[in-house]
Amino acid sequence: MKQLKIALLGIITTFILFLVFIPIKAEAASIIRSGSTIALKNYGVAPLYKMTLEKDSLVKVSWSNNKNSSAQMLLYTDSKRTKLVTSAGFNDGASGKKFFSLKKGVYYIYMYDNFESAAAPTTKVNFSWTPASNYNKENFCSSKAIMLNANTTENVVQTPSENYSRYYKIKLTREQKVQILTPYGNNSYIHIYSADWSTQYFTSPADETIMVTTQKLKAATYFVVVDECSRPYQSGVLGKYIAFKWK
Repeated sequence: MKQLKIALLGIITTFILFLVFIPIKAEAASIIRSGSTIALKNYGVAPLYKMTLEKDSLVKVSWSNNKNSSAQMLLYTDSKRTKLVTSAGFNDGASGKKFFSLKKGVYYIYMYDNFESAAAPTTKVNFSWTPASNYNKENFCSSKAIMLNANTTENVVQTPSENYSRYYKIKLTREQKVQILTPYGNNSYIHIYSADWSTQYFTSPADETIMVTTQKLKAATYFVVVDECSRPYQSGVLGKYIAFKWK
């Protein structure tokens, strides 16, 4: 009887150890390609998606028909969903878009609609991406600064492997305050300097997407510098996208 108990204890111990050390299976994922449109499902039944970027890229995620404003997206670098890169809520209205600057590699995306609602999901999400090299220019120092005309939108894509300050020039033909417009934020990375670098002209927020110089600038040429991304990159893959124009 004692031997039977010992044998049973051994079997139970082995089974517990098996449960503890059994590897977590990677979740099967559907492929997302540039141009893919996905109809979201409710939380818990929504599938996992896989996105492969052959190059550092700017990924645009646009959504429509988000009637309940509760759709969410989580971006990972592993199919077990343990290495989160970033998350985003599609709660800026029934339709909208967000941008993600990402290093080349494989990503896993979990998206869902109606986390706490029994209503049928309605949101559709479209993915598209463009190589970061399409936006990157050789304006990495003041001697290579690019003249930027008023009301011309400039796109800057910072990735971990393409992380450097961008230099521009603007020319004022009259005394004026300068507005920097950044539709997707990140205006704190943009600075205005005098042509001899002796003065930095600070800006203050007019609202979330517009910065205005605190004083009028004389008719002259000025440098506009978009700083490199100083914050640590999440998981070594997430960069920053900055779109701006001046007037």
